[in-house]
Amino acid sequence: MLLEARSGVYHPALYETPAMAAARPQRFSHAPGTFWYYNNWDFNALGTIYEKATGTQIYDAFENEIARKIGMQDYDPRAQHKFLGEASIHAAYIFRMSARDLARFALLFLNGGRWNGQQIVPQQWVRESTTPHSDADQGLGYGYLWWTSEAASSTGNGGRNVFHLPAGSYFAWGAGGQYAFVIPHDDLVIVERTDRDLPLPSPKLHEVAGLIDLIRQAGHFQR
Repeated sequence: MLLEARSGVYHPALYETPAMAAARPQRFSHAPGTFWYYNNWDFNALGTIYEKATGTQIYDAFENEIARKIGMQDYDPRAQHKFLGEASIHAAYIFRMSARDLARFALLFLNGGRWNGQQIVPQQWVRESTTPHSDADQGLGYGYLWWTSEAASSTGNGGRNVFHLPAGSYFAWGAGGQYAFVIPHDDLVIVERTDRDLPLPSPKLHEVAGLIDLIRQAGHFQR
C-alpha cells in the first residue's frame, strides 16, 4: 500500500509541496488500500522501513545493487542527501542523477530488469511495479512508484493520457520536472532533466508532451 500510495495514512510529510499538503485527505477518511493519493509520507516511510530492515543506507544500496552493475558514470552516494525536518520522523530521499545515468536506469526497466545478460531487478517485480494499480491524475495510472500510461480501470479517468503515451508505457516523475519515460511500444526511453540548483520554472506538462511527440515522430520517420 505504501508503494501504491494507497496506505490511508495522512500525516504531514517532509518534502511535501503546498499543493500536496492542501489536497491531503483528512486522517481516517479512507480505509487502507481503498484510495489513491500521491502521498509523500508513504514514500518516505518506505525509506525508513528499507534501511531498518536491511541495515543499509539507501544511497549505498543503490550504488552497489544498481549503479555499479549497469555502469552508471556519474552517480555518487556522497552527493545525495536526505531531507530532514521537524514535520516527520521519516526523511525524504532526494537523488541527484545525471541524464545519462537516469537513461540507463530507464533502459534497465525497458529490458525487463536485465543488463548485459544479468538479471539486476527481478522481471516479475518490473512487471508488477509498472502495472497500474490505481487511477491517477491526468488520464494516467499508478503502479509501485511508477506512473503508467493507462489507468487501472477502463472507466477510471477516461480520455487520453496527458503525455499521449502508447499502451504499456510508464515513467518516473520527479520534483521540478524530472522525467524518465519507458515506451516499450517504440523500444524507447526518454529522459527530461532540469537544473535544480537554478531558480528555473518547471517545464509544463504540455511542453513535455510536445517533446515526447516530436521524438516519437522522428523515430517513426527514420524507420
